[in-house]
Amino acid sequence: MAFCWTGDKNINTLLLQCMNKGLRICKDDNALTFENTTVEKVIKVLQTLVKEGSCDTIQLAGIIHNKEVEKYDPHLDEDLLNHNYASKYLDSNGAWCLAKHLAEL
Repeated sequence: MAFCWTGDKNINTLLLQCMNKGLRICKDDNALTFENTTVEKVIKVLQTLVKEGSCDTIQLAGIIHNKEVEKYDPHLDEDLLNHNYASKYLDSNGAWCLAKHLAEL
């Protein structure tokens, strides 16, 4: 478990990035819980994310199955839903800073 002490957008983004790298992970309030893995593997993934730099949040939003949150969302196509979700719930720069901080612990 990693206590993040940062905003939801940063945590949401890092969670999706870690999932995209094959880690089993869930969000528990202001913490990320990693399942069926080792600390070494988590650190390696975090270091990889730091080396890759800021991510494309619109592309990252594409891995989310249910992005329909607002009342007008069912009327949007997938591309607009990804843009909308990314702008409201994800932050690539904040997630990069969080990954860098956690990788250094």
